[in-house]
Amino acid sequence: MDGSSAAEESTQYAFAAPPEELAARIPQIETSWREALNRHQLPRAWYLIWCQTFGVDPRTSHQTGVQYVGPELDALRFRTNLTRPNVRQSIMLAIGERPKFQGVATNNDVASLAQVPAINKLIDYSLREARIDQYGYQAVESDRYFGKGYLWLTWDVAGGEMVDGMVVAKDEDGNPVYWDNQETGKQEPVLEPGKVKSGALKIEQLFPWQVVCEAFARDPSWYIVKVPVSKHELAAQYPELRAEIMAIDNFNSDLDRELFAFSADVATTDLVIVRHTYHKACPAVPNGRHTITLEQLKLEDNHSPIESGMPVIPMCTMHYFGTSLGYPEVSDLVAQQEVLDDVTSQVVNNLMKFGNQSLWAETGVDFDKDQIAEGGGFFTLGQGQKPPAAIQWAAMPEVAKFLLEYMPGVMNQIAGLNATALGKPEGNVDSGAAMALLVNVAERYQHATQAAYDHTLYQAANQALEFIRTNAENGYAIQVAGVGNVPYMHYFKQAQLQSVRRCQIVRANPLMATFPVRLEVFNATRDLPKDQKRQAYEMLMTGDLTAVTEDDDTQTFLIRYENETMLEGGFVEAMVDDDHRIHNLSHRTTRDKLRAVPPSQDPMIEEKRINAIVTINQHMLQHAQLWLQLDPTLGASVGVPPAQAAPGGGMLQKLMQQDTSGKGGKPPAEAGNGAPPPHPKKDMPQLPEPAKQPPNANLQPAGA
Repeated sequence: MDGSSAAEESTQYAFAAPPEELAARIPQIETSWREALNRHQLPRAWYLIWCQTFGVDPRTSHQTGVQYVGPELDALRFRTNLTRPNVRQSIMLAIGERPKFQGVATNNDVASLAQVPAINKLIDYSLREARIDQYGYQAVESDRYFGKGYLWLTWDVAGGEMVDGMVVAKDEDGNPVYWDNQETGKQEPVLEPGKVKSGALKIEQLFPWQVVCEAFARDPSWYIVKVPVSKHELAAQYPELRAEIMAIDNFNSDLDRELFAFSADVATTDLVIVRHTYHKACPAVPNGRHTITLEQLKLEDNHSPIESGMPVIPMCTMHYFGTSLGYPEVSDLVAQQEVLDDVTSQVVNNLMKFGNQSLWAETGVDFDKDQIAEGGGFFTLGQGQKPPAAIQWAAMPEVAKFLLEYMPGVMNQIAGLNATALGKPEGNVDSGAAMALLVNVAERYQHATQAAYDHTLYQAANQALEFIRTNAENGYAIQVAGVGNVPYMHYFKQAQLQSVRRCQIVRANPLMATFPVRLEVFNATRDLPKDQKRQAYEMLMTGDLTAVTEDDDTQTFLIRYENETMLEGGFVEAMVDDDHRIHNLSHRTTRDKLRAVPPSQDPMIEEKRINAIVTINQHMLQHAQLWLQLDPTLGASVGVPPAQAAPGGGMLQKLMQQDTSGKGGKPPAEAGNGAPPPHPKKDMPQLPEPAKQPPNANLQPAGA
């Protein structure tokens, strides 16, 4: 290799370099990342927080409960761990009720919109099966303790349900059948229809020391994910590299082993650290990249598994300004926790050493010490002697009591918790509304964490949808609840998955999980009409507006379908129990849009426009006719008011009495009596033909 080639190779972007060179440069990349961590004192902070959370003495790395300390082991160190319950409560306030995922259609046509409810079930099922609640909580927990957490999404080709697909054909002995590919010169397996696994989404939670990234970029372009994997599992997955894999031992040299080295001795040596390097698509790496390496050994090198970014999703409430490094907010509680532990230990030691009665007596006083110890006894005093008396040791200072009461309150203030949120409302808080307000105040304090959590779930849901859309080539199957909550399998074809490209987060109010607020909801809804009560209760308790909007949404879909059909020249039948006013208002808007369009020079387009106007007019007239014929009882049962007949019968009634068949006879049968609705060509009153343009008319605008 000449000098210019070597220089060009050394300056090549590491993440665009060949996989072997990338693997060789990863140690240098990780060294720079560790320097940034050390500059912000994060490894030390992580270790201290880990110790405080799990009751480990950072000086000895020994588990602590009540620990005897001092040269003579005659003193106690007593821990009052308020950090963990404090963090757990703040996490629950931030997470609240489980958010709901809703698909967003790529288009607003009926076919795309009709797929949304099924796609909603698909997203919800896939994320539940991947345990998004469990790993989402762990990501928030990692964020609260260590400043940042991650969700890592992958695709498990061996997971999912059995679906129809193509499998390798086998002969009578069960051996694969191959054919000679003349173009490639290789033998390829013969495929035949059969049952295959659809694949399934897989989610894992990662800690900040498991994910290497550019420390001084708020939106990193690359991630290196470090995960422990069994050597034997890797060797089975890559049999051609078995010898090299089994010879590698890199588990105890990683950062998390350095942080918590006292637990490394019990770790199995079968584990190795595998690195997944991701780079999002950009001009430097056009298709993105996903490379899997074990030390210098390349296992796989592919394009990014998703087009929208990288399947490593950060969960971070607060960053160090101008960096991608998360600030561990629980570090704000460490000092208060240490003071609380020290003061509590002093009080306990004082009580244990000086809590029992100590007596003194003058020389010559005759008494039985054993009897005194047992709570009584007889003693003899000489002339002028005083009886035995208790020694009054100095009491613990009042400041100790003050600190024991003050420090927990300070910790709650730092975490944004109040007594009601902790389940111990003040004595003057006796109404559900007041309790709800106090809980809401605490919940709003966690808004930054909640917003970060929602964004993490939003990205996870959209990436899950993209993973399914990309990998479920043979379709995808989910289990949903059917009639009577009996589960059944719902199968999606890949074409159906293309109609919904993204989803959004809909969050329910976490206050609805509290009993006082639920009681308020009951009192507010118990006097509503039965149908409105059911809708209001479902909306308030679950945050789901479906019960309230389902009727309107269904009617909107129907009207949109009718408009789309009539614009294409088709005719749709109105029903007698339609909300005729709402239908006709929408139909008129669609028709008037056509009327507002200037005549087209293309005769076919112009004929289509005119036919659509005529068809919509006929459909609107059918609605009007059916409204007049609507039975009042039926109308009342579906909420459609009776039509107001025009004085003197009106033009519509006169048209209905005309001979509409052109051959004499009676007017069409009344649809309200169960007869079929009028046919647009035969039974409907005939409207005037639209005006036709004169022959050879100039359709150009004036002045053209």
